Amino acid sequence: MGRSVGVCDGIRRREDRMSTQAATQLSVNAHSSDVSRRVNIGRVLCIAVPLIVWFAPLDMTAPAKHGLAITSFMLLAWITEAMEFAFAGLIGCYLYWALGVVGFNVAFSGFATDTPWFLFGAILFGTMATKTGLARRVALLVMRRVGSTYSRILLGLIIAAVLLTFIVPSGVACVVIMAAVALGFIDAFGVGQGSNIGRGMFLIITYAAGLFDKMIIAGASSITARGLIERLGGVHVLWSRWFLAYLPCSLITIFIAWRLMLWFFPPEKAALSGGDHYVRDEVAKMGSWTPLQVRAALLTLIAMALWLTDFVHGIPPSMIGLGIGFCAILPGLGVLTVEDLKRVNLLPVFFVGSAIGGTTAPRSCRVSRYSTASSRKECLRLDHRSLLDRVCLSLLPC
Repeated sequence: MGRSVGVCDGIRRREDRMSTQAATQLSVNAHSSDVSRRVNIGRVLCIAVPLIVWFAPLDMTAPAKHGLAITSFMLLAWITEAMEFAFAGLIGCYLYWALGVVGFNVAFSGFATDTPWFLFGAILFGTMATKTGLARRVALLVMRRVGSTYSRILLGLIIAAVLLTFIVPSGVACVVIMAAVALGFIDAFGVGQGSNIGRGMFLIITYAAGLFDKMIIAGASSITARGLIERLGGVHVLWSRWFLAYLPCSLITIFIAWRLMLWFFPPEKAALSGGDHYVRDEVAKMGSWTPLQVRAALLTLIAMALWLTDFVHGIPPSMIGLGIGFCAILPGLGVLTVEDLKRVNLLPVFFVGSAIGGTTAPRSCRVSRYSTASSRKECLRLDHRSLLDRVCLSLLPC
């Protein structure tokens, strides 16, 4: 009798697993179909809309109209993900130059700013932290301090994700690191696939990794935003001021996100049965600090100290980030090799540079027309013909 019950339970679990896998596969296929449809529509729009704008009888100069057509191509390619972001940006910059809209020095002027190189330095930081294991060690040390209950582990995952943002600027890389830690906790809790514990952990690390890199100048989006603010707004942005401005919002977000996850996904088990043995075992497996980890931590701390005190010494944050990144490559002093540098993904750098160049070229199309105006108000007074002209003028510096 007992054997029959066991066989039935095994068959039921197998059927449940097969149905779950089938549902997952159907969901993946549906998502892939939606993505393919969006990409195909985007590719058509990337050709049709720029051609329409290029030949449309708009009330503007030819360079401005042609620049608007190329800009529409870049925006549509980015919005619909018709192609790789960096590739679309580089094509746009090339078209500005090749079609005679602006010169080469204007079309690719984004690469002559410090913004893409700041991102390159940040990418070197992330490579340094992941190669040496510093990022994983920091995450585990935080988790060892918070406790063994589900509530405290969830809070620890959020705090660890925030700290990793300082040394790993990529949200995807941060998710990968934290996912490995979360999977270990899910196994330690002894819960299966689809549990509230697993859902809460993975949702919070995904949310935290994608949000907190905007609250400090670390990820590609915040670095690009800083560059555009300085370039278009003429405002000098300090790393420390950005950090302090977002600090209250960061603390509030940590607390609210933690409480919401506890509310939406109440745990099946309140605490780990073995206490914090899992975290202690994982830290023990990593062993003592290696020389590479010590050097990586030292370089990171130096960069953090310089960034937080930039209002005192006035060194630009991009100069600090790129300088520390180069120190990480120096033979004997750094932790990265030439082979590590060859494996670095430079597409985000190309995307940021082309995005900034894409904002400069359209503005340059208007400069020659209004260069004789003595002031911003005189420019606005001379132009009454279209809304687009006013928008272009609003981008001109005072």
